[in-house]
This record gives sequence, C-alpha cells and structure tokens, in this order.
Amino acid sequence: MDDPPTRQATENQQLSPLAVLSLGGALLSFATCLVGGIASVLGFPSVGLVILFLPLLALASAVCGVLALVAINRSDGLLVGGVPARIGLVLGLIATAVTGSFTFGALRTAYDVRERLAPVVEALIADINADNWPGAEEHLGEPVARALGKTGVAWFFETLEASFQSETVGADAPLVILFRSRGELARASDPTQVSAAPQNLNDEVPKPVRVTFASGASGVLFVFLDPAALASQQVRVSDAMIVLPDNRVLTLQPDGPASLLARGGGMRVVPRPAEVMP
Repeated sequence: MDDPPTRQATENQQLSPLAVLSLGGALLSFATCLVGGIASVLGFPSVGLVILFLPLLALASAVCGVLALVAINRSDGLLVGGVPARIGLVLGLIATAVTGSFTFGALRTAYDVRERLAPVVEALIADINADNWPGAEEHLGEPVARALGKTGVAWFFETLEASFQSETVGADAPLVILFRSRGELARASDPTQVSAAPQNLNDEVPKPVRVTFASGASGVLFVFLDPAALASQQVRVSDAMIVLPDNRVLTLQPDGPASLLARGGGMRVVPRPAEVMP
C-alpha cells in the first residue's frame, strides 16, 4: 500500500500541456503535409500553399517538446509527459527538416521562374504579337527556332488565342502557379502520370508560367528550357505545352518532350496541320 505522501503526489500529477502541444503539432505537421500534397495534385492550390507554412508549425512543436521536458524536470514530479514530449521533439525536428526542404525548394523555384523565365515568355509573346521574328528567335532555343521557323511558332500562338478566343497579352509566375500546375495537368490526364513539380531551372521538368489574355482569362503554360542555352546561363524556350479550355493539349513542337509528356499521360494533343510541320 502506498503511503499517504506518495499517493497524494501521484494524485496531484498532471500531464504537461506543452508535451501535448508538442506531440499534437508534430503529428499535425505530417498530416497537413500529406493532405496539402494531395490537394495540390488534385488542383486545389490554396490548400497546397499551406505546406509552405508547415516548417513554422513543425519547429514550434520541437520547441514545445524542449520546454515541456524542462518544465517536467523542474516540477518535482508534479508534471508528467516525458514520453510524448520526447516523441514530439523528435518528430518536430524531422518535420522541420522535411517541410523546410520542400518550402526552400518551392520558394527558390518560384523566384527563378518569376525573375528569369516569365520575362522571357512575356518577351516572346510580345515579339510574336508584333510580328518581330528576329526578336522572337532570341527567346527560343536554336534547334526549335530553326526547325519550326516563324510559321510553326506563329501557328502555336494563333491556335492558343483561337482556343481562348482572346489575344495573349503577357506572362507572369505567381507562387500559386507552382501548386496549380499539377492540377492543371491532372484535369486533362491521369494524375499518376503527371511529372513532379520543378525543383530548379536546370532540371528537365517543365516550368509553369501563367499566360494572360486580353479577355481576363489565363492558362498555365508549361515551358521546357533549352539545355545548351542554360549551360551558358541563358534562358530560352525549347518546347511548351498548355491545356486548352476543351482539355486538349497544345504543344509547341509536334514530337518534342511536351508532346511525349502529354501522350504519355493519356492527353489529347492538338494535331498540327501539314503545312506548318517542320
């Protein structure tokens, strides 16, 4: 039988609220990361953006775990919860590393696409609209410019504008496009076949850029970059694809990487007339 002081001390013990917060926050970080990832794939970019804030939640969970352990050690046995505090601390640190790496990669990619790629696409659109083929060539990879020529590139933009029933007027790359992009492809294909989000300008994954139209409509243009130009620190377009309002996919090259990606995902590619074939 416990003596009265021991029994009284046991009855007065409380579970540390910080330990509960630590474990709950760490588990919530992992669960939200999973839900946010699925949401971005299915085309709910606002939910996917929540992932960017998870490192703060995960770090707070780890801090709560440390504070809980300190409070427990100083409580003279009145506070318990060392096990959930330690689990929350470890999981919080792991979640901070995982979500922090994702967030850093997403923000770095968003910056590169916005500052380096979007201006190139916008300049290409302006040159095509102005019928300035020499200017447009400067923004295209040499092989695609030579293969398609002015007629082939112009056909791409004319078909794009006809599908959206409006003239293209510009391009930009807000952060939400990184998450919306997978959903944009998913609505026209099998989501399991959609490639991963881009990590930087030097990988082979197409980069999403928002193309805007005079009517106020917009679409996501997936841009492939010319590797030879990138090797010399230049950003030039080698191929591109966009999902049209009727869920067909328009590609810049007839048999380039964009067309291969589209057909591999079961998408319907807009056929190119024989007169504009390279």
